[in-house]
Amino acid sequence: MAQRNLLLSTPWWLGFFLTANLYLVPSAENSPRSTDLLAVFLGIWLLLRAHRRGLSVAPLAAIAAANLLPLYWLFVSFLGRDMGTLAQMARWILAIPWAIALVEILRSDVSKHRFLWGLIIGCAVNIGVVGLQYAGVEALLRPLGIAAADTDVQRWYGQSVRFSGLHRHYGASSAVASLIVPATLVLFVQGKRGWWLPMLSLVALAVMLHLTFTRSPLVVSLLCVVLTLLSSRKIARSLPFAFALVAVGIPALLLYGPPGGNVRWQDTSSTGANVGERATSNRVALELIIENPLGLGVSNGHKRLLDESAIGATHNAFLQAGLYIGAPLALALLIALLHHMWGLVHGAARPHYWTAIFGTQLVGLFAFEEHLNNPTFVILASWLLALSASRLFGRRVVKPERSGADSWTDSPMQMPTRSHPAGP
Repeated sequence: MAQRNLLLSTPWWLGFFLTANLYLVPSAENSPRSTDLLAVFLGIWLLLRAHRRGLSVAPLAAIAAANLLPLYWLFVSFLGRDMGTLAQMARWILAIPWAIALVEILRSDVSKHRFLWGLIIGCAVNIGVVGLQYAGVEALLRPLGIAAADTDVQRWYGQSVRFSGLHRHYGASSAVASLIVPATLVLFVQGKRGWWLPMLSLVALAVMLHLTFTRSPLVVSLLCVVLTLLSSRKIARSLPFAFALVAVGIPALLLYGPPGGNVRWQDTSSTGANVGERATSNRVALELIIENPLGLGVSNGHKRLLDESAIGATHNAFLQAGLYIGAPLALALLIALLHHMWGLVHGAARPHYWTAIFGTQLVGLFAFEEHLNNPTFVILASWLLALSASRLFGRRVVKPERSGADSWTDSPMQMPTRSHPAGP
């Protein structure tokens, strides 16, 4: 019974550690993360499960094909001792068991809801970490693995402080925390919770972004909310939420200014320079991808981008994947996320609507920053890529598992029972 209860809670823990990605060796520089350790356990579980009942062919094939270039760059970077490329390629390989396991585990509504609640609580931890850093108690966070030991907690924007959060950088921490919005939206449109839950998540995210001076996650989250409300085809549920959003949003806008800190929007020269830098880095990165369709590796790609644009980041996760790893992976990610996003067209009644909301959030986030530096987004992107292939070409290598809310929790080592025909 205890073993089964532990298995039943697994989706919750996966969602939690996916966003609250703790540092396993807090005192070490570039410490391994909790997602790295879980990837090992998930890989062992998948091997046992494949031995007994098989796995879906399509996600396996898709994730294997998508990781051909990361495997190539892993080998090249190992020979050349390019630690920057080696570290990022290792994250892509470690995301493979995560992607396949999430496809297998999140088949039932029960598992999905547990996963979403774990993810929500993990995002709340991210928001709480920034709050604690603002309160000046960051020294308590590092020994517990809740903040990076090799990163400054405070970074300055003019005379204002930006807090790095759990994920080493204010931009990464803000983007991870913004996943609370699609998670709560799913529970709302499915009728599991009222409009207060996504409303509360938006308010909490806005407070966090006010401390990190980060704009894009809230802009993307608001766009995700609007598209969800318009596409869900649940007017009776959507209208109260829309009214509450306007009633809270307009006074907050008047009192505190636009998202990400009013001082940033008032600094027109900085905003103009920011827009210009992004346009330049996007253009140069695209030109380098066309010249080098199989990628340049992280270190060489960063150097070439810096040499030709004087900017060290692509400011776009799809271009980041294309520049560092190769155009085939970038195109695969873009197509997969757009495939999920297209699910908004069919309304909330469709079973895959929940990943359409996540696909919308990721497309928006990826359009602004290099979020594939973060293992959380590498795992999410790999999972949605594998899931897209599963929905388009899904087929199992053995007969489907028996029906049930959580049949994935059956022990992989349990011997199957022989079924007897009903007739003579």
